Amino acid sequence: MSNTNEQENATRTNVKRKRFTEMEVDMILPDPSPKGNNYYSAFEMNLECAKKVPSTNRDQRATFYLGGICCLFPGIAEELQAAVRSMGRRLTIIKIPSGAARNGLTVPPKIMDGPKARAIFGYLVIMLYKNVNESNFREFSNKRFKALRAVASCIEKGYISVFNDVEDAICYRNSYGQNHQIRKAVLSAVLDTVNGDSHFSSVSLYVANFLSWTDMAGYHVVEECLVYPDSPVLKAPELATEVSNWKKADQAIMETDSPQYYRILHEDPASCSILRRANFPTLIAVAEKLKNRVLGGSNKVVNAERSDQVDYYYDMHVKYYASGGVCEATKRILDYFEANSESIAKHLFGWG
Repeated sequence: MSNTNEQENATRTNVKRKRFTEMEVDMILPDPSPKGNNYYSAFEMNLECAKKVPSTNRDQRATFYLGGICCLFPGIAEELQAAVRSMGRRLTIIKIPSGAARNGLTVPPKIMDGPKARAIFGYLVIMLYKNVNESNFREFSNKRFKALRAVASCIEKGYISVFNDVEDAICYRNSYGQNHQIRKAVLSAVLDTVNGDSHFSSVSLYVANFLSWTDMAGYHVVEECLVYPDSPVLKAPELATEVSNWKKADQAIMETDSPQYYRILHEDPASCSILRRANFPTLIAVAEKLKNRVLGGSNKVVNAERSDQVDYYYDMHVKYYASGGVCEATKRILDYFEANSESIAKHLFGWG
């Protein structure tokens, strides 16, 4: 019996040197602990192991990042593991501290500071849903950590590094952030901890606000800048089809319990297709131009063939509300922003 166990142990390769295949991934989870200290240790070890995995196996790195979420939200750990396995991956769970030594791991002698861990956790959740690229990754991450440190009461200074590079962040989202079961489970757990005495309440509230209207920017900017001010653009006969398409999307979204998370909670093609930008492209372009004007940003570049049309409807909106040199539409849009400050805070001052 002992020989069999020795052979089985011998076949388990050291995590630091293991040559993973696309279908084999590991995740570190804690042994039960009365004080809960193992959760933070396992969280930190997932992050450290991710840094040591070769760049040729970014899926394994992504799994360690997801493992971090499992450690601090243990209530959804089994559901997330099931989702990973449903993707055709052979997932091995390494428990620590009991399984650390035989897997070549060392449990950190000092537990990661709780507020710092919660700030990183919030960032990992956000990055499941956030599209980033080479040009915006560093600035976006710095802004998120600045805000998350504040809401988590993290006083530790210095740069926090989670992903090795932008490709890690992209792979993390592409690997697991597009899995509906994972997206839905993580969001539900975040919303469940927004209220109450949980240490995660403030971080969860920030994350919940940030994730509102995820992948719904086109729909939402039309609501903010055209529907709320009751813009004359919506009455233009040439845009009747686009307006009808927007209203159909609005009706479907508002019939749900959590309209601001519609795109996260729905995965079927029919539900998602109503939000395609191609359904109301002119309305979106006009609304974006109005919003950029109000917020002092640069106007987005629109398709050259649509540029004159967008300018025409933009001028229609502004001239209609202009009174005594003051744009009433601008005032109404700003009133809307003030009334909905939490849900749109990410658009102002980098808070979101």
